[in-house]
Amino acid sequence: MEQTVRIEFWEDESGGGRCHVAEFLDSLGEIAALEIAEMLEEGFDGRYLDELFRKEKIRFPQDGLLYLRIEHKGKKIRLIGCLRGNKIILVHGFVKKKIGDIPKTHIKSARERIKNIPENYGPKDLQN
Repeated sequence: MEQTVRIEFWEDESGGGRCHVAEFLDSLGEIAALEIAEMLEEGFDGRYLDELFRKEKIRFPQDGLLYLRIEHKGKKIRLIGCLRGNKIILVHGFVKKKIGDIPKTHIKSARERIKNIPENYGPKDLQN
């Protein structure tokens, strides 16, 4: 039976406990951050993964990263992370300004942060 997904913002222990996604959302302004957090909770958290793929809210291309797509007041918000068990662990966020591929700088930042997530993080934590 397929499980529903849970959204989690990664707090980078090696980076002094920073939460890059929360910092990014805060940079958009307090109201926007709250609205986007609510959109994540209502639109993603507790949903089935295949449902999110069908609605094109998530992309999971060959590069091993997971991309969440959110539209907020005309802005294209992109959040990058990975999938561990039924958790979507978000590590990086940005506003997409152009049509086309995601800039390599954002992909590089996300990959570096994902490297800091312990391999055993995820499935054993699902009982929490």
